Amino acid sequence: MTTEHGWLAPWCLGLGAALAAGVLLVQWRLGRLRRRLLQRVAAPAVLDRLVVAVSPGRRWLKAALGALGIFLVSAALARPWWGIEVQPARARGIDVLFALDTSKSMLTPDLRPNRLVRARLAIRDMVRRLEGGRVGLVAFAGEAFVMCPLTSDIDAFIETLEAAQVGVVPTGGTDVAAAIAEARRVFEQGTRHRILVLVTDGEDLEGEALEEARAAAREGVVIHTVGVGTPAGAPIPVRDEHGRVHTLRDENAEVVVSRLDEKTLREIARITGGLYRPLGTRGDGLLQIYEQVLRKVPEREGEVRSRRKPIERYGWPLGAALVLLGLEWAIGERRRRVDARRRPVLAPVAEPEPLPVRRSPSPVGRAAAAALVVLALAAAARAEQHAAPDPDAAVARGAWQQAYEGYRARIEHEGERPDWLYNLGVAAYRLGQLDEAIEAFEQVLSTDDLGLHERAFQGLGNALYRKGRKALEAGDPKGALALWRRALEQFEAALDLDPDNADARHNRDVVKRRIEALERWLEQQRRRRQQQQQQQQKQQQRQRQDQQQQNQQQQSQQRQQQQQQQQKQNSQQQQQQRQGQRQQQQQQQRQGQGQQQKQQQQQGQKGQQGSQQQQQQQHQQHSRQQQQQGQGRQNRQQQQQQQKGQGAQESSQQRTNPQQGQNEQQQPQTGADARKRPEGQQPQRSPDANGNRQDSQREQRSDQQRDRSEAKRRERAGEASAGERQRQDSSRQERSPASRGKRGETQREDEK
Repeated sequence: MTTEHGWLAPWCLGLGAALAAGVLLVQWRLGRLRRRLLQRVAAPAVLDRLVVAVSPGRRWLKAALGALGIFLVSAALARPWWGIEVQPARARGIDVLFALDTSKSMLTPDLRPNRLVRARLAIRDMVRRLEGGRVGLVAFAGEAFVMCPLTSDIDAFIETLEAAQVGVVPTGGTDVAAAIAEARRVFEQGTRHRILVLVTDGEDLEGEALEEARAAAREGVVIHTVGVGTPAGAPIPVRDEHGRVHTLRDENAEVVVSRLDEKTLREIARITGGLYRPLGTRGDGLLQIYEQVLRKVPEREGEVRSRRKPIERYGWPLGAALVLLGLEWAIGERRRRVDARRRPVLAPVAEPEPLPVRRSPSPVGRAAAAALVVLALAAAARAEQHAAPDPDAAVARGAWQQAYEGYRARIEHEGERPDWLYNLGVAAYRLGQLDEAIEAFEQVLSTDDLGLHERAFQGLGNALYRKGRKALEAGDPKGALALWRRALEQFEAALDLDPDNADARHNRDVVKRRIEALERWLEQQRRRRQQQQQQQQKQQQRQRQDQQQQNQQQQSQQRQQQQQQQQKQNSQQQQQQRQGQRQQQQQQQRQGQGQQQKQQQQQGQKGQQGSQQQQQQQHQQHSRQQQQQGQGRQNRQQQQQQQKGQGAQESSQQRTNPQQGQNEQQQPQTGADARKRPEGQQPQRSPDANGNRQDSQREQRSDQQRDRSEAKRRERAGEASAGERQRQDSSRQERSPASRGKRGETQREDEK
């Protein structure tokens, strides 16, 4: 049967071995260096007689003891264990995995001191109430990883929980889906109750949480969600590399306000059959989940488990190391006896004594001496601290300066403690150092001592109120209002922790009244400033209007002047244009006169030709009329001859037909009948023949009259056309002064 054993921190063994080898190497190097230095002082033959009291073997023994002691100290630090201690424990058969949000939004102070600290305290209180089962921790931000696997060691879980800080996950953001997916991988398959408690502010920046929740529900994982924060939210404070606190801003330089997203958390819980509870200022959300779900898991569903705990044996190597280091310090480097053969050589004159050999400490001795020096300095500082006045006694006496210095010295030498930080803040507040008091109270709120949180909230509220009053006295009412509002928040946080705190309630009411009075005063001042600004704006408007009118007048004057100048320039240009036009007209007139003379000559020639043509036409018309008259006479003569011939024919017919002739004589003869007579037949003379001759004569006279009237009309038309040409010529001559002198010539030419 083998016994289990091992090391809890095996890396310390390697470190111890390296340090032990380094000690031996330093001892070897120092021995060689010491030998060379002595050889420079004396000859090699005399050197052995001069340093006969030093034993190299003792030196190496001391080095070996020191190196072995250092290695055993490192072995003790490696926490060796031998054997297992079995502790029976009843398990409920529950695996509870906490997924804690460690993104920057968890630094938001809408829950005091901030969301992350309040969530860690609530998880710690809930885990201490669990009896049996296993718990684990998953930290997530932009990604998720397992900080503590499922374990029954509550102390180890709480130790890991305290290390969950903002920045433990290097990737920024809030990926709730990654946390659920990591929890699914952690849970083992089986009949155990698998519960995931998701503690976050709900701001899922990736948006895949609901899909992962549905997958977890199919695997039988129940997710209970806990909302950390408030729906109103608050800015996120962050520290820069110099330790200064400022608010987080986005790429557009706008303040980032983190708000609780309850909608997503409620939906995740609904999908998996879990509960959603807001965490609250006291961590009541997790306690409600414990009371309503985890506590009601029946014992019979669980199993009896044994808790195995290794038995640490670090005391054995540590005791051996102390013994070896003590031997190294006790063993000297001198020989006990000196060989006669190695005694110093007698000098001829006097017997010299051997060189004094001092007992120099070994490398391990030097390290021990350095450790003793450090311990001595620490003891001296401790003594000096105790020699200083006691800060607690100074607080009792009311010596706030001594109390401040004493607590400051304690914190610098012994580290920060919540009660010392609180007393330091009180002393700084009493001395009027408000910024240091505020910083001390805020440091108290960042610790896990919930008993001091209420008093720290109240002290922080007092410091902020007093600082706001100083700001108001300095003439900064807005800064005072902001500080008083912060102070009101601190008093309300103190009342949340202890509703029966009368001092906090009184201070809260006083600050409320001061804030209301200051807001009314600021409102009045704002209205006054608005009225003044309105009056100033009206005056400025009037001034602008007056200035605009003046500018308009000046502009109108300038425009008038410009117009006058423009008119002068235009008149000058017009005069110049007129002169140029006159010159051009004169040139054109000269050219036109020459062309007109040519045209007049051509027109005169054309007029003569036209008058000749008209005369010829008139002669031709007159000759045609005479020809027509002659033809008319010939036609009439032929008609008369035809009538005569018809009359002769009729007379011959009358001779042949006397009776028919007598009947025809009884009827009057018409002109047509007379015309139908043969040419050789003579008509019978009757009184109508004389009338026909008269008619023909009248016709001849009327034809002659028509010819004469037509000739006169043609003459008048010719005269009218000649007069029209004369008027046109006269108008042309009037237009051109140069042609006036020649008007008479053109008239004479027209008359010709």
